[in-house]
Amino acid sequence: MQIGPFQVVRELGRGGMGAVYLCRAPDHPLPLAVKVIHSDLSGDATLAERFRREGEALERINHPNLVRLRGRGSFERGLWLAMDYVEGEPLGERLKRGPLSSADARALVLPLSEALAAAHSAGVLHRDLKPDNVLLRASDGAPLVVDFGLALPLDLSQHLTRTGEVLGSPGYLAPEQCGTGGGSSAATDVYGLGALLYAALTGGPPIRGASLLQVLDRVLHEAPAPPSSLQPGIEPELEAICLRCLAKDPDERFPDTLELAAALRTCGAAPPPSGRRGLALGAALGLLVVGLGAVTGLRPSATSAAAPAASSSRSPSRPVATPTPPAQPR
Repeated sequence: MQIGPFQVVRELGRGGMGAVYLCRAPDHPLPLAVKVIHSDLSGDATLAERFRREGEALERINHPNLVRLRGRGSFERGLWLAMDYVEGEPLGERLKRGPLSSADARALVLPLSEALAAAHSAGVLHRDLKPDNVLLRASDGAPLVVDFGLALPLDLSQHLTRTGEVLGSPGYLAPEQCGTGGGSSAATDVYGLGALLYAALTGGPPIRGASLLQVLDRVLHEAPAPPSSLQPGIEPELEAICLRCLAKDPDERFPDTLELAAALRTCGAAPPPSGRRGLALGAALGLLVVGLGAVTGLRPSATSAAAPAASSSRSPSRPVATPTPPAQPR
């Protein structure tokens, strides 16, 4: 099977929007992950626009903690995006084995904050930061932001989200994403990074509820429980950073993700005790194609080895690999 210039090796996953294939190209030495939107959905203007935005967002950003786009286009069966193929495990899978220590959570979110700063400087919001949209690379444990399917140019973010429309994952949504008409901004991704930090520290989202409506109501009106009330022993300074990110009022959060990165860099800056580990990202990492989370409800193909399913219905099963933990960021 051919997808544009790419020869398909095997299918990696399939879902409601499309499928992802492991591919090779004659002019590229390494395998690529090629995401294809279903042909019957290519005519859906909204989905096609979302798919196109993801490609444009990835083209505009250059950072080691973001996936690299290699090309995009169309063929007789639909639209495609070609990205680097990365072996790793979603953070959501890692957190099923328990939360991270304060030091490890800080080391996880710091480079992600810098990656989002690069995205913002390129004029792109992510708007859907959550554990299943962070990939832990198998080779070194480095976190990568994936799935820019809800990404928007900063100058359009105030205009393209209709009042009453909810975009994102409920437990990780910022209040302004709950259909109130406030509009997304860089502060929305600051909230999302705070939600990631909260999940890393506690193992779950900052806002929980028995139904979608209850979650949305709590996002708008209830402050999240302090992480230390769910997981004792969290560093107070790191908890304060997390809760500031999660302020209901965007003006009360960090002004931007670079300010957040600076706060994380100085948090716990005292010399660590001898023998302190770097970022502990778990003993097992699965094989994952970058960007798989953007394909809603992905399921592994019959040719892919199975691994425990992620809590999000959009995350596929993966085989297991063993990572080498990265060095502790300074």
